[in-house]
Amino acid sequence: QDCGGTGLILFGGKALLRKTAVERNGRCGVYARNSCLEFLGGNRIADNGHSGIFFAADTRGVWLRGNRLLHNGPPAVKLLATCALDGWEQHATKRRRPQFVAHIQT
Repeated sequence: QDCGGTGLILFGGKALLRKTAVERNGRCGVYARNSCLEFLGGNRIADNGHSGIFFAADTRGVWLRGNRLLHNGPPAVKLLATCALDGWEQHATKRRRPQFVAHIQT
């Protein structure tokens, strides 16, 4: 928390996150590259200066019910073309879903 850069960085590994707070960082909350992340529940990603979640280079993830993503810079979730965050669409609120995800072609 309160880091001038990115809160959690993962390069080429697997992370299972449960009850993890990634808050008030100057850049992204979570940045992953060539990795696999599972947001299992009870996680809070909030008040980061850039995207709350940024996946690059074939990163895959799973977003389960019970996680919170609040007040991050736009877009809240940034996925490059070869990346995916399964479960995200089911758990994002209908009111906010269109502004949450940016799929970017590289």
